[in-house]
Amino acid sequence: DSSYMSRSEMLDRIVSLMGGRVAEKIIGDDVSTGPSSDISRASDLARAMVTRYGMSDLLGPIVYGKDNDQVFLGMDYNHTKNYSDSYATQIDDEIKRIVVECETRCRDILDEHNDKLVLIGETLIRDEKINKDTFLKLMDENYNPEEIKEEAEIDEMIETPVIETEVENHVAEDITEV
Repeated sequence: DSSYMSRSEMLDRIVSLMGGRVAEKIIGDDVSTGPSSDISRASDLARAMVTRYGMSDLLGPIVYGKDNDQVFLGMDYNHTKNYSDSYATQIDDEIKRIVVECETRCRDILDEHNDKLVLIGETLIRDEKINKDTFLKLMDENYNPEEIKEEAEIDEMIETPVIETEVENHVAEDITEV
């Protein structure tokens, strides 16, 4: 079941989601709006772990808040708060703790593999995008950087509009025949 995730899988997912922000901090010593969607998803996942799935050691196996399907005057009131303000603060603190710990774990991973981070960054700057196969080759410890460059050059040659030239020649031939 694709909706089934263990606590450790959810934490790993948050670590992964924090990768863009952490990479920006390591490489550029600054952050941008680029990873905002990932940060939002990481925060939502941490909130679900704490409030829906009872995965917080601090707050225990309790559901905080209740979802309902009430819609009133076009406004969605689908979350009912059934906990005190002090628990709301604890929930916020626990969500922050989870996300910050995952960000730290991500930082440790990227620091350990900084050479790969730099290699991917350089490849993205040069090629603007990379596909899964190229990414996996870059991550391979036995990769050959010249092989990657050759493949990028071949891909560039394939994307060159040779067809347009052939079409232009055909059109020119058709015009001269008329």
